Amino acid sequence: MGSAWTLKISDRVKIVSLEGNLPKVRAATWLLGRSGSVVWLPTRGSLVQVAVDADTDPGGRQASQWALHVSGLAVVLSARTQVGQQRPRVGDEVTVQTVFFSKTSIHPYARFLIGQRGHIVWAQNGSDVVLVQLETEIKTPGGYQSRWGLHVDDLQITRLIVDTRPEDVYGYGVGTTGTGSDLERHAITASPHSRVRAVCGAWVTPVMVGDWCPDWSALLSRACAICVQKTSGEPDPAE
Repeated sequence: MGSAWTLKISDRVKIVSLEGNLPKVRAATWLLGRSGSVVWLPTRGSLVQVAVDADTDPGGRQASQWALHVSGLAVVLSARTQVGQQRPRVGDEVTVQTVFFSKTSIHPYARFLIGQRGHIVWAQNGSDVVLVQLETEIKTPGGYQSRWGLHVDDLQITRLIVDTRPEDVYGYGVGTTGTGSDLERHAITASPHSRVRAVCGAWVTPVMVGDWCPDWSALLSRACAICVQKTSGEPDPAE
């Protein structure tokens, strides 16, 4: 049985007992035997949030998330055991092995996705989800779809792009100062807020696409010369 302290987000679990849950949950006996993914863990207590794999429940509603007692959960697949430590990058070739860890709305397409090959076209620092361009389109109610947001633990990375450009520095985001012809791009390390201090020391505005900050590269146009020097590891000529 599970423990709230040993479970991880995205762990795959099977519901083997409803003991210890609220009466409403114990009455939902159709949950027994179902599998799902852990989507939330408490700082204290023994209830975890599980996204249950079911197209619909007996009431005809869409599959939902349930707060379940850890004593009734058995881990069937632990997250982050299928891929290496090197983070995925744009251009990596992948094979879809499972859809266990990806969002539940993707699970109905498992038999079409598993075994498909493709490559990563978008990856974000700190995110376990990447956008994969498949070689084959898959039919969905909205039409044929070839790009899918998949969890990295569902993918086998078959080739890692080797970066031969020392100017690219991973682990930094991009911030800007100025506008128009005065715009300058800087490297930032802090968590994005409305204003952060860049590597060069200037106060900058992070570049944000939704909740994603693009990677810094010394090859960016109008890149700050001081940020380029400091992130390249070269000695500061002023020192």
